[in-house]
Amino acid sequence: METLVDHNSRPSTDERPVADAGEQLRGMLQQEKLTAPGGLRLRETDIDVTVRPGCCCGLEGWRDWLGLLEGDGPRLGHDPSPAIEVAEPVVRLWPDGGNEEGTASGPCLEIPVGDLARILHTLSPRRCTAGAGRSGGVLSLR
Repeated sequence: METLVDHNSRPSTDERPVADAGEQLRGMLQQEKLTAPGGLRLRETDIDVTVRPGCCCGLEGWRDWLGLLEGDGPRLGHDPSPAIEVAEPVVRLWPDGGNEEGTASGPCLEIPVGDLARILHTLSPRRCTAGAGRSGGVLSLR
């Protein structure tokens, strides 16, 4: 909750210190749309590959992952620059695919396309871990 309030309490151009918690909450309530930094983090423990959301990626867009089922991938941010490739029968994800040629290389995480919808629909507080740096099962929230 602290991250949500802090991230949404005032415009990014306002750098003055916040007077108190009341000012912060009022600022958040005046926002048209709330955003939360972070996103989905995928981890495959067998091969020790973790795909973390890059900066400029928001948790509010997690449902964009469902677009992979129609061939339209989510925005994953940059720094790192995660890469996605839909190659039936799997979706491949690289932790950092940003190179000059725009092609990913190195170890990747593979999810069978048929399992992707089931995995995404299991997202809930019981199945996901909130908080940066914590690990969960195959899929966790950051």
